[in-house]
Amino acid sequence: MSEISLRHRVPDVLILDLALNGISGVDVCRQIRRHDSSIGIIGVSSYSLNEYQQQLAAAGAQGLFSKQDVFSPAFMKAIHAVASGNHAECPGDFPSAKEAYARLHTVPDDTAGFFRTGTGDTRLVCAWPYYQGD
Repeated sequence: MSEISLRHRVPDVLILDLALNGISGVDVCRQIRRHDSSIGIIGVSSYSLNEYQQQLAAAGAQGLFSKQDVFSPAFMKAIHAVASGNHAECPGDFPSAKEAYARLHTVPDDTAGFFRTGTGDTRLVCAWPYYQGD
């Protein structure tokens, strides 16, 4: 069995926790989107989604879900929609990845594991904060 090099593979979808240690998930989304139009980005949060919807959509994400919904049929459907170049069916006005890239890639920069969905070959990366415990 050959080893998979993640350095040379770009995911179809990035599941991005919005409360990362030391950096905002919204900022991470914006940085990725300014440089890439092919990766779909879905934000997840355990906090109020209303707090993040506008910021995340403006940063170039394709959807936002509660962490409680990550194993729901709606979330799985969103992964497939976003991997296909669309936005997720969720509250908020989220653009497609290409629409977001077109809007963001020319704006000056103002900030200095694979998961199978059960069907197809969608490449998915999850960005969750690492918790070391007490």
